[in-house]
Amino acid sequence: LNLWRPHVYQSDQEELRGVGGMKWQTVIIADLGRVVTGTTPPTNQRQYYDGVYPFIKPSDLEFDTYRIRDTATTLTDAAKSKFPNQFLPENAVTFTCIGSTVGKIGITTTDSFTNQQINSIVVNDEHDWRFVYYLLRYEIRRIRAMCSGVASPIINKGAFEKIKVNVPSELSVEQNIASILSAYDDLIENN
Repeated sequence: LNLWRPHVYQSDQEELRGVGGMKWQTVIIADLGRVVTGTTPPTNQRQYYDGVYPFIKPSDLEFDTYRIRDTATTLTDAAKSKFPNQFLPENAVTFTCIGSTVGKIGITTTDSFTNQQINSIVVNDEHDWRFVYYLLRYEIRRIRAMCSGVASPIINKGAFEKIKVNVPSELSVEQNIASILSAYDDLIENN
């Protein structure tokens, strides 16, 4: 990814030039899509548990998880009705934002939920969800360095949404980069 993207972060969405003259711009994470912070339904209300929707927790992720296929816990339609704002569609990018697990990442493979330790991006039509995944994966160290808290590092939703990142000025460039990078992960996942 660093072969394509410039390493300078500008203010106010200035245009940058990458390798081969590709145009890039600096945006904030909130510009990539809707940021959702998860929640945990009350565990004593069993009507929310043991359903069909994956409930993603940091323990279900690694620092290089690609597609999230299995979770230890699942939620029901009752949870979906009770917590509609935390409901994630397929291809949302999840990013753990608290504790020693800051930076664990993955992509939802079906309608899902996360707990409150995870911020997710429901990527908008102006960006490629695979590109956003690889971009955040590349930025893990920088994002971890932004965390507050000594005992338990944390980056809250507001701070996460304001993180500056560089993206190509054209969606087609994002798609081309994502296609190249995801080809390897697709091969690994299919074997």
